[in-house]
Formats: sequence, structure tokens, C-alpha cells
Amino acid sequence: MVLFGVVFMAVPDVILSSGYGLFSGQSWSSLVTSSPRSAEWIVLFGRMYGVHVMVIAILVIAITLMSFRKGEHWSWYTLLIANTFGFVLDIAAQIYMGETAIPILNAVFLLLVYVALGISAKDILSKKST
Repeated sequence: MVLFGVVFMAVPDVILSSGYGLFSGQSWSSLVTSSPRSAEWIVLFGRMYGVHVMVIAILVIAITLMSFRKGEHWSWYTLLIANTFGFVLDIAAQIYMGETAIPILNAVFLLLVYVALGISAKDILSKKST
């Protein structure tokens, strides 16, 4: 996810152009030609989305490497809730925009998160809270 955030910050128009085409039925180049300021705003919005994705990914990695490894209950619940909301809302948005491959990939990632959390659940949640 950190890499995705970096790519989205670096070249948002490359990533946004296919989504824009699916959602609007128009090409990205036609938007750039007809309304360059709108295109600039969308690119800026895309860059900021990339920043948010990268920051959230770094926070999830930090929680995983620090608190989750120590077996702290709150970290298990935080990872469960954050990943569920993050992936489910992204899947819904991508389906709404007409994407097909990305929601499937996100669903696979979410299932992997659930498997990892399921494997660790007994060890972490059965410990007495500190």
C-alpha cells in the first residue's frame, strides 16, 4: 500500500485516467482539453489521495510491527476494523466507478488480512489485557 500511495502521488493522471474514462464515458485527454483546470483539480485530489494512502499504510505497518507483535488487544481490533472499512469502502467505490479487476484484488487482500487475523486471534485475544 505504501508503494501504491507513492505511485499515486507521482503519476496520478496515469492511474486516474482509466477510472475517469470508465466513470464518465469520456477520455482523460478530452477532459484535459475541454477543462484543464478541472483536470488539474482531479490530479491534485489524486495526489492527496496518494498521500493519505501512504500515511495510513505506514501507520498500519507501525501498529503491526510494534503493538500487534506484542499481542496487544487493541491492535488486533484496530487492524480488523481499519482493514474492513478501508477495503470494503474502496471495493464499493471501485464497483460504482465500473472497475472489475481492482475490487477483486482488494477482496483477495481483505481475505488475506482476515486469514492472518484469524490465525493470530486465539493467541492475542486469549491473553490478559495489560
